Amino acid sequence: MKAERPEAMERESPAALLGVAAWCGLLAGFAELLGHGIRWFVLQEFLFLGPDVIWTAPVVNAVLFLLLGLALIAAARLAPRR
Repeated sequence: MKAERPEAMERESPAALLGVAAWCGLLAGFAELLGHGIRWFVLQEFLFLGPDVIWTAPVVNAVLFLLLGLALIAAARLAPRR
């Protein structure tokens, strides 16, 4: 009789992993914006940032996290299964 894998051990789909990566990237981008806002409004530091940072920070972080997710998916596909 073949032992079944527990549900916690099942692999997630690549699309689900990429979705989590995108959300983590967006959250990291908004956290970066929050840090810039604190430095600008609370600490009164002059930041050499243009108004485009409002949309570029979350987008760039999301793209970087998606690339990391794609690398993890590729590594999981190439790794030998147990």
